[in-house]
Amino acid sequence: MAADLDGSERDLVAEFCRRAAPILAQERGLTTACRVKLAGLAHSLGLDERQMAAALRQLGSSANAAPHVQRFRNRLRKDLTGKTRAILGPTVIERILTAARQKYDLEEAVARQVLDEVAAELHLTCITPTGAIEGLAVQIDQAVGQATWLAREGWDRLRSAGVAWGIELEVVDELIEERLAANRADQVRRRLWTGLTVGAVSMAALLTVALVGLAMVRQAASRRGQEAAMPEPLFPPAAPSPARPAAVPPWWDVELAVEASRLRPQLAAWPALAKSWDDLIAPQAERRARAYEQWLAQATTLAAADRSHALQRLLAGCYALDPSDQAAQRLVEALQPWLPSPGQPLPSAASGWQPALWAAETAAWMLRRSSFSPRAETLRQALSRRLGEHLPTTTADETAERLAQLTVRAAYRQLATAAAEQPSQVAALVARLRAHADRLPTQERLALDTELLVAALPTAHDTWQAYQQAMIAVTTAADAQYALRLVELLRRLPHEPLYAYLSNLLADRAGLRPLPADRGQAVVALRKALGGSAALTALDRWYLLQTAVAPLLAAAPPTDEARLIGQTAQVAHYGTLAAALVQGEAGWPLFDAGIGKPPSIQVPPPTLSAGSDAKPALATPPAPLRPFSKSPARRREVARALELLRSSGTVATLQRENGGRMLVNLVSEGERPGPSEAAQVARALWTPRAPEEHARLLVWLAVLREWWQLLLAVADHLPAEGTLRPQPREIVGVLLDRPVEESATTGEIKQRLIAHVVETIQRQVLTEQTQLVDPLDQLAAALAQTYRDRAMLWQVPLGRLTGPTS
Repeated sequence: MAADLDGSERDLVAEFCRRAAPILAQERGLTTACRVKLAGLAHSLGLDERQMAAALRQLGSSANAAPHVQRFRNRLRKDLTGKTRAILGPTVIERILTAARQKYDLEEAVARQVLDEVAAELHLTCITPTGAIEGLAVQIDQAVGQATWLAREGWDRLRSAGVAWGIELEVVDELIEERLAANRADQVRRRLWTGLTVGAVSMAALLTVALVGLAMVRQAASRRGQEAAMPEPLFPPAAPSPARPAAVPPWWDVELAVEASRLRPQLAAWPALAKSWDDLIAPQAERRARAYEQWLAQATTLAAADRSHALQRLLAGCYALDPSDQAAQRLVEALQPWLPSPGQPLPSAASGWQPALWAAETAAWMLRRSSFSPRAETLRQALSRRLGEHLPTTTADETAERLAQLTVRAAYRQLATAAAEQPSQVAALVARLRAHADRLPTQERLALDTELLVAALPTAHDTWQAYQQAMIAVTTAADAQYALRLVELLRRLPHEPLYAYLSNLLADRAGLRPLPADRGQAVVALRKALGGSAALTALDRWYLLQTAVAPLLAAAPPTDEARLIGQTAQVAHYGTLAAALVQGEAGWPLFDAGIGKPPSIQVPPPTLSAGSDAKPALATPPAPLRPFSKSPARRREVARALELLRSSGTVATLQRENGGRMLVNLVSEGERPGPSEAAQVARALWTPRAPEEHARLLVWLAVLREWWQLLLAVADHLPAEGTLRPQPREIVGVLLDRPVEESATTGEIKQRLIAHVVETIQRQVLTEQTQLVDPLDQLAAALAQTYRDRAMLWQVPLGRLTGPTS
């Protein structure tokens, strides 16, 4: 900038700063050489001392923002972060200042200013040499007391403390000697005064006796009442000396003594803790262990504002330094009950989880103070067992945050475990726990809320309103996976108001209106709308079976013979479907094909005689003949199923199974693809398969046999002559519903397939013409078919499944 040298102080200072900038950069800060050059520049510009001081202050603020100052600040912050001790002694400070001068070329004043700022930011205390000597003098006073000599063990501890404070050993020895010499001189003075006092008192007593005797002789007649008179003592009794503070245990270090000095003034507000102070510093390990238990029992019941960090640091220091491993272990055992764990008693609704988080913070201080020692690993393992998760070794700040997160997660698991047995207590604690859940990442919080809702809502009943905020958070989350978990929960909610509330939340989230009235249909519709699988799950299938069987089991056995026969056929049919579900995914196609088609026993009209030659109709008529659907979506599903069926290689086994499952579902729903699709399936059937995959294929073919065009396509793809291998022969046997002999030629097998197709079409025509037969014959056919299907689920050979059906 252009300097206006008109004599104005501001312009002079600005000009000085402009010219001083290159000097400051060249000298890398306000060094001694830099200050000399700046003084010459100020003299040349005519700045007086006041203007020079203002300019230097402005330059000092600029110097603190210099890159090398920032590098020193960053390095200092990195070195001091996570420091296990909260005190920086003179020795450490001197090393820091020396490094600042040698590595960063900083003046002591600038380096000291940066150190003070970083220490304040990290909550560290910088001890000056004067403060260190004063602190050590307090420890010497407490260790020596009124003694005139000090044992070597105590002397060595004080020397170690002096080194920790950054004081030379010679200075420590001199301070101890001064204290002992003062005690000896004080003892000599007390002995001298005691001797003088005793002599004076003795002489005074003799003189008094003499005077009294003389007075008694002279005044015996007139003043008898003065015989017992005694003069006042010449020396009043000495006032009791003030009690000295109790000496701290010899195993305490400087930092623990400082924390104790900070905590002692607060004990007046904590009478229960003040009573056990003597036990806390007692030499007996058992007394100290009881004190730890009493302090934790009292401290965790105080108001949150009264829980002092000094108390936590004091207990942490005691855990790290206590010479007794048993006492330290008692401290850990007293701390653990305040941490949550599944199966443990729940906290009160009044205190909530605040004591647990306070205990977790105390444990973090204990780990910090005992870091790199066996006790730290012992405590870490105890916390991992209590909280149910591994606590890794991290920095001090990360450990505190990690412990708080583990505590919140353990609290969630504790509530989920107790939800079934204590629904009202859990409902009263949900809001208090969710207030601390912001310590967790969003996805983790949503997952825990979801697990808690799944565990608690089925037994919540009238307390379900306590979970409203959690339900809203889960159903409105961006990721629909959490809402999908609640969709599966809808079936298990016996409380109708809760079901209505949650189903409406999910319907709003999915944009699905109106919601189906049936719960099973509502679950499937919501799952599909939320992006989940539209196919039925195992739980869906069990629910459909339950709703189908429930009316049969609830009703009384019918007395009418025709109704009894019909109910018997249906119960056997549903038993086979249950057996299919037990088999897992391998039995799902058979279940899907039969759940909507229970056998129906039809009573013949009176005009039809029992001996009629009418051909028996199937108890479960085949699906009506209809052309392949013209729906583009259906055609795409068939094309996808055929594509999966054509997959080759062992790695494609799962794809072929998925394709077969899709095709079975389509056929069971009444779809009948055309000849070209049937030809593709027939070609895929001849692909060699592993025994397990072949067994599942046979179960699916029991459903596909009603697709008569598939049978014609299989007949077209048979070789012109010869016999079939075992797997193709079993496939044809399932399609024909009867075994094929090993000696049967391909020509004979082709004729049987065509004859079976003709018979299937004839039965369809008879069914459409309502040709009915005797109900017992219909029941026999229905039972034979359902038991054959059930036997195939257990891979019974096809030859054993044929025989008499009457």
